Amino acid sequence: MFDNNSMYEFVTRFERALACLRHNKLDLDHKDINEKPVLKTSWLMEKKMSELYTLHSFKIFQEEIFQIGAYVLTILHEDEHRCVWKVHREEMEGSRGREVSVDKSSNRVSCSCQMFEFDRIPCWHLLAYLSLMQIRELPSIYILQRWTKTAKAGRVFDDLGSHQKEICGSSLFVRRQGLFQLASTVIDDAILDEDGTEIVREALLSSQNKIAFVMGSRQAGSTSSIQLPISFGIQHGLKEPLKVRTNGCGKRLKGGKEKAVKKSRKCHGGGLLGSSQDDRLYDDDEDDFDNECSLLEMGMYSLDQVEWAD
Repeated sequence: MFDNNSMYEFVTRFERALACLRHNKLDLDHKDINEKPVLKTSWLMEKKMSELYTLHSFKIFQEEIFQIGAYVLTILHEDEHRCVWKVHREEMEGSRGREVSVDKSSNRVSCSCQMFEFDRIPCWHLLAYLSLMQIRELPSIYILQRWTKTAKAGRVFDDLGSHQKEICGSSLFVRRQGLFQLASTVIDDAILDEDGTEIVREALLSSQNKIAFVMGSRQAGSTSSIQLPISFGIQHGLKEPLKVRTNGCGKRLKGGKEKAVKKSRKCHGGGLLGSSQDDRLYDDDEDDFDNECSLLEMGMYSLDQVEWAD
């Protein structure tokens, strides 16, 4: 945040960066679930850790385990409490190398490079000792939970440390990962044979139909209990369209309302302003005038034949 930036700009940029960070984490979680890393060796330990570690952590571990074939171990010191081994390259016997110390009481291995203490991933010196002892699987004490795919599944504590919530059983991530690993294992075994492929195909189609039936029954049960409220508070009125006269048609029919308006505009004195004469004396003249105008419009009379009323 700078002096020329407002608090609104700072909050906007902060929320944008936070949304980008969350999107990247979701993208990494998606890759951890659906992508399988390419193995470089035939070691069982590498295969096991590819299933436990995330892609980023496994790439670091894979580089370490790939180097153990170029190292040899020679014992330097041994007593009743611990044993010290020297790890160095085979073509560089005079090099300094690293020292691996083994505690006999706890069987805990530590290296002088201290990579595991800082990065929490075993170094190739430690892995070389495990390979020499023919330990095919990495012990759990060297697997940090935060680097595994199931790191987000577990118990959640509040700030005070009193309340806890178990999310492992109901976590969508854990369920998806378990189903994906099971399906991947079954598919890898089934594609080697046509009969196995057909069995897996029929099982998947049957499972899909059952899931669709269950989801459909749930939706039908939820919609049947929903009642939609009906409101009669708003009434909408309709207006008649305006009457339009087209070319070539006869005299337009006037509505009652229009006739009343036109009649109210007439003078009650024979068309003279302020006259009190009875307009019934002029009914015959007005009817003759209207008839002559209609015949004139229809072309039956000419202007010379029309007798205009004075």
